[in-house]
Order: sequence, then structure tokens, then C-alpha cells
Amino acid sequence: MVTDDEYDDLENPYRAPVGRHDEIVTKREVPGLGPDPNPWKTIWRRPRATIRYLVATDPTRSVMLLAGLNGINSSLSRAVERNAGDVLPLAAILGIALLLGPIGGIIWLYLGGALLRWVSGWFGGRRQAEPIRTVLAWSLVPLLTTMVFWIPQLLLFGQEMFQSEMPRVESDPALLNTMVALGGVEVVAILVLGIWSLVIYLHGLGEVEGYSAWKALGVTILSGFVFVLIALGIVLIIVLLIGGAIAGFRG
Repeated sequence: MVTDDEYDDLENPYRAPVGRHDEIVTKREVPGLGPDPNPWKTIWRRPRATIRYLVATDPTRSVMLLAGLNGINSSLSRAVERNAGDVLPLAAILGIALLLGPIGGIIWLYLGGALLRWVSGWFGGRRQAEPIRTVLAWSLVPLLTTMVFWIPQLLLFGQEMFQSEMPRVESDPALLNTMVALGGVEVVAILVLGIWSLVIYLHGLGEVEGYSAWKALGVTILSGFVFVLIALGIVLIIVLLIGGAIAGFRG
């Protein structure tokens, strides 16, 4: 079992990983989280101890929910970036986000987790698939709080927030100023909470894989390069196959 000193050290969210996750057998054995830990609160201040507790007690807790919410948030964000409202009604945009967004979020969770597990193994990581998914999902908690901005934006601006032109908003100074103010606050919130989500993720990955947060950063960066290489390889294969098929048809 882990020593008392090691348990006391769990109160430091930036400590080096110690012990094994399966050595936590009761809630009492995670100092700093209280007698009845609430991961939704403790993940903000005690990322390592919270991830350690989740992995040891219920690694699947709320993982699909968080992945689904991330998918919805990403779907709505892409709709704004691509001016989806120019070709789709608001109901269709929201329907796609609510129905297909969670599917995309879960696919991201499993593919991203598999890639991290694979690359982490190159650096002596424990290569634990489920704990890595726990980290990916729970590290999103701070960033996902910015989803509250969708509520006033959808109520006030509706379809136009997804369109390239916003005649109703632009013709109303009060509405336009509100959009600018909300947008500014949202950008700051996304930046700050996104950084905190990254901090939680790096410490969480280091916790479950048995290395430091800095090493987790290196593993993550390398995983990004590997993903790009794999994507380019797939595109190249598709291009070659299509080119070969066209050449064969002409021949």
C-alpha cells in the first residue's frame, strides 16, 4: 500500500506521480478531496488527486457525458466559423449539433485516447486506455463551462450568429454592442479556462501514465505530429487510388 507520506503528498496537484491507482480502495485514502469527494469541484484545484481518485473508483464516471458535451460545443463552434446559417435554418444547425455532435465527441475520445496510449508507450508510459480517456474527458470541465455563452447568444442573435451577414444585429446599436461585449468576455474565458483545462490534462496524463506533466506535454506534441503524418498518409493513399482508377478507366 501507499505510505501516509505519499497520501499527504497527494494534496499537491503538481507533485510527481506516486504509487498505483488500484491502491486507493476507500474515499478516505485521498487527502485533500474531503470525506465525500465531488470531482466536479476538486478537478479545478486538485487535478492529480482527483484523476487518481476517479481512476481508482470509477474511471468511466461522466466520461461519455463530457465527451458528448465537447462534441456539441465543437459542432456549434464549427457552424459559426463556417457560416452554416447561410445555407441551413437554425433548427437544422441545432439538431445536427445535438444529434451528431455527441457522436463526434465520443469518436474523438476513443481515437485520441488510442493515439496517446500508443505514443505514451514509447516513453515508458503505462498505456492504460481507460484512464487516459478519463483524463481526456475530465480535463475538459473548465473549458466546457464556456458553453453557458451559447444561451444568451442563441436567445439574442438566433440564426444571425451563424450567418456571414447580420442585418438585424448591425441595425440595432444596443444589440451590436451586446454581441461585441459578449464575444469579448467569451474569448477571454475560453483563453483562461482553456489554459486551465490544458494544465489539468497534462497533470492528469502524467498521473495515469506515471511521468511528469512536462513529459506529458512532449507526448502530446509528438502525438499531434503522428496524427498529422497518419492523416497525410491516408490522403496520399486515397489520391493514389483515385489516380490509379482514373488512369485505368482512361486506358
